[in-house]
Amino acid sequence: MLVSNDGGKTWTTAATLPNVRHIHAVQTDPYTDDIWITTGDRDEECLIGRLQDGTIEIVGSGDQSWRAVELAFTPTAVLWGVDSVYTEQKPIRALSRAQFDTVDPEPETVHEVSSSVYYAETIAVDGEQWVLFSTAMESGTDGTGPDTQTVHSDGATVVAASSSSEFTDWYELATYRKRTTPADRWNPRGYVPTANAYVFLASDPERGVFINPYNTDRDDGIVRPVPTRAFAAHS
Repeated sequence: MLVSNDGGKTWTTAATLPNVRHIHAVQTDPYTDDIWITTGDRDEECLIGRLQDGTIEIVGSGDQSWRAVELAFTPTAVLWGVDSVYTEQKPIRALSRAQFDTVDPEPETVHEVSSSVYYAETIAVDGEQWVLFSTAMESGTDGTGPDTQTVHSDGATVVAASSSSEFTDWYELATYRKRTTPADRWNPRGYVPTANAYVFLASDPERGVFINPYNTDRDDGIVRPVPTRAFAAHS
């Protein structure tokens, strides 16, 4: 991890993770200003942690249940979806803030989806906190996964839940299939590169949420608004 204190002119090392393949995300907790990190991809490389005095303080690690990309922060918890193509169901997990500093935290599974979870967003609507996750429709196997893996990836979907249900009632806001290319039909030995389908997320407190599908069968590259009244309809 690198850090710059002069607008990107110079950089220094903030922390080093020598036994991790790559960092998935670096995010700021808006309620505490703590810097959070997610990593992958093999079991021993998966962790969710916080940057503390130049080191990564691990909150949880050691298996695919801690393999996340983006985190969603709420006043009471942090939520994430599992990014693991070779598990048939990917849990969405919630960890109470009261457990951040415990030795063996026990996240709660609040939902399950059938494709890897990549992106997260939050928005407040009429006093309720909404959390959104988007999944990816993946095009191939995971090079870090087991030899016997089967790809489980049904679509690129956006799901949402609110604090009124303690994030247990989830609604599907949009879903897409991956755009088909010739390499999807014929690709001997996998030499031709393929791409996943994603849905990027952003929010604005007044205008709602924006979803941006990429490499999808429809709306590819189009930014679609989801107004706040769409969330109120599910409250």
